[in-house]
Amino acid sequence: MVDVNLFDGHPVIMVDTIMSLRRLIGVFETASIIGIDTEWKPMFLSTVEQVALLQVSTRSCSYLVDVIKLEEEIGEEEWMEFFKALFCTESSMKL
Repeated sequence: MVDVNLFDGHPVIMVDTIMSLRRLIGVFETASIIGIDTEWKPMFLSTVEQVALLQVSTRSCSYLVDVIKLEEEIGEEEWMEFFKALFCTESSMKL
């Protein structure tokens, strides 16, 4: 695995396993600010688009959540746990 930094001291971590997703859930508990962005899988001539990559950043680290890869490994319950931790944690501001 290649170590990548967005800028000096700010690593970028790939989240593509259930274990790495669970570690990210733990990060939400202590983060004061969380930035969120998405990338979409192109579906030409289709009315349905699917999120391919979810980008989540804190003050100290950025995470790339590979939604397509994780869909092969986790189910609805795990997704609900993740999104509840991401969006319903009152101690952090979401941008």
